[in-house]
Amino acid sequence: MITRDVILAKIRNARVNVAVQIRPARDTGIEPVPPVAADLLGQFIELTQAEAATVDQLAALAEVPAAVARYLEDQDIADGVVLGPDPQIRGLDWQAVASLKYSDGPPRADGDTVITGCYAAVADCGAVVVASSSDHPVELNFLPANHIVLLRRDRVLENFEQLWTQLRRDYAGRALPRCINLIVGPSRTADLGVPPILGAHGPGRVHILII
Repeated sequence: MITRDVILAKIRNARVNVAVQIRPARDTGIEPVPPVAADLLGQFIELTQAEAATVDQLAALAEVPAAVARYLEDQDIADGVVLGPDPQIRGLDWQAVASLKYSDGPPRADGDTVITGCYAAVADCGAVVVASSSDHPVELNFLPANHIVLLRRDRVLENFEQLWTQLRRDYAGRALPRCINLIVGPSRTADLGVPPILGAHGPGRVHILII
């Protein structure tokens, strides 16, 4: 085994040991997850929900507008949404849902619900991975009050090693994204000894639509 593999194996074992000691103390009700899971999607959903994100699974991209309308109604959020510049999002039939108001933005700080895509997700930490581009400006991850993220089921990756490998493969021969954000649930304060407050410096709600 080469030195790199030895180091990564030690990191994985350390992460599992930390999870065994800390997770029960947080009373999340989630058992420690081994580094390699048979069901990556199930592992991702379990961990991202533990961090206060919500998840809905859809059979097809065309179901997104109706699913967004349901979410806004369930959360009692104003029915207006700002569509990210991703052509796949803007190309959906938003007019099919008569009650849903939508615009192309730009979003107001802390005042809108924004819909974006994402690059991938990492199952062993429940993170959504967002790569900056002309179709996904970085500001859309942090300005809105509510962030709805579209995630393709086949883009749920096992761990960070797989993520970086996939990035190098997808961007072979061209520049990597200028910015990559890992989003694990809504934003929150993290001061020691202070109760966490959601939405302190970014979206107070993160809703993931898995296609």
